[in-house]
Amino acid sequence: MSHPHADAAAGPLRSELFLDERDLRLAFSGELDLAGAPAARTAMLEGLAYGQTLWVDLGGLSFIDSAGLGVLVRMAEVNGADELRFLGPVTPAVGRVLTLTGLDDVLKIKVAGPVAAL
Repeated sequence: MSHPHADAAAGPLRSELFLDERDLRLAFSGELDLAGAPAARTAMLEGLAYGQTLWVDLGGLSFIDSAGLGVLVRMAEVNGADELRFLGPVTPAVGRVLTLTGLDDVLKIKVAGPVAAL
């Protein structure tokens, strides 16, 4: 299932959902900002509806702002680590924002995981 929110990966947010027998991965690319935050939330809710652990891949994000951070944190708070996990590695720009805000520790982004090869 694909949710195209832009024509270019470096522009507005795009999301794509990948399923296999045991894993579910939602890959974000582009910019997770005020304009893309509602679409990111919707995509995560749709992924969580499958009832499996949802791995949210942040590796394709070129930019994130406070609205984007807010939606990730809120989704992580509402859905425990058994339901929602985050994958990287993230780009240097996104990594810097996560580190400066301390959210790299809160979101516990894994560099590799069972769905990293998808």
